[in-house]
Amino acid sequence: MEDTEASSNSPWPYGSAELGKVPAPALRSPVLLVRPPMAAQAYGSTRARVMTNVAPMAGFAALAPPLLEAGAEVRILDLDLSEDPPGALRREVAELEPAVVGFTTQTASYPGAAALARATREQIAPWDGRVVLGGPHASALPEDPLHNDVVDAVVVGEGE
Repeated sequence: MEDTEASSNSPWPYGSAELGKVPAPALRSPVLLVRPPMAAQAYGSTRARVMTNVAPMAGFAALAPPLLEAGAEVRILDLDLSEDPPGALRREVAELEPAVVGFTTQTASYPGAAALARATREQIAPWDGRVVLGGPHASALPEDPLHNDVVDAVVVGEGE
């Protein structure tokens, strides 16, 4: 006998015939992917002249398609292109009200990225948003942002 109805006394919401056919949880959306201002933070106090790369980041280009396929709305914000990175981030978050904000960072730009992530975490708390950190620094030292309450989660290695 095939059990297609969930029994009223079972904590399992699907009948036994439905095992293995459990739908994936809905992806919380929208998702905002943020590149903190890296050039100014890494080289700003030196006399080095830095050319900002305006090409899309390969990591975000690889991360966005699976999110889009899962049904998420995805935006990418490159703060290296902003005159006022904290202000640009605050405005984007206020407009989008993202469920998830993902930051990438390298070690040289981590202090500034951590400050932006903390501020974003406070800003998105009213709608239960989450802040995630990935990139080379997160992969090398994943415990630091977690122990210092910078983010809710850290992605180690390839994020997609």
